[in-house]
Amino acid sequence: RRQRQMCIRDSCYIGAARAAELNGNSDKRDRYLREIDLCNSKHDKEYAEIQRAEILIEAGENSKAESLIKDLLERRKNGYATLLLALTLQRQGKNEALFRLLPDLQKALPRLTPSSNVTRYTHDVYKSLFEYASQISKDSDQLRLVWSKLPNYLRQDPDILIAYANGLLDVGD
Repeated sequence: RRQRQMCIRDSCYIGAARAAELNGNSDKRDRYLREIDLCNSKHDKEYAEIQRAEILIEAGENSKAESLIKDLLERRKNGYATLLLALTLQRQGKNEALFRLLPDLQKALPRLTPSSNVTRYTHDVYKSLFEYASQISKDSDQLRLVWSKLPNYLRQDPDILIAYANGLLDVGD
């Protein structure tokens, strides 16, 4: 019962933080998010940290989100956190670091429950990777590397396939 109360309490703080962000009040948002840190449950705290990172990403505070996610990933592997880290790197233009994250991303994506956010974030990340790969190399080697690290189920996604084909066209392949 106490665990359930903690989870409900943290969900309330997450909701309040989202509302404060929508109202443009980052001080209140940060105060609500700090309340989550007082949680005793590891699972609730991990969930709250992921929610916190997502709120920071939505607010455009990608460097804060990156730091929070890296701390979380040092303690425990988490597929959604890996995707969020990729998204923060992509939004900050840290393409080399994003490239290095490809093997972890390849392992994480198939384990995620499909949702509109997962799809949107995945598309953003891979479209950026294809664009970056076509810019750093005059041939298709880098593009093919990104494609090889793409989970099989995503190779059938029309948006991903079109981004890859456009990258190949950009390098004349």
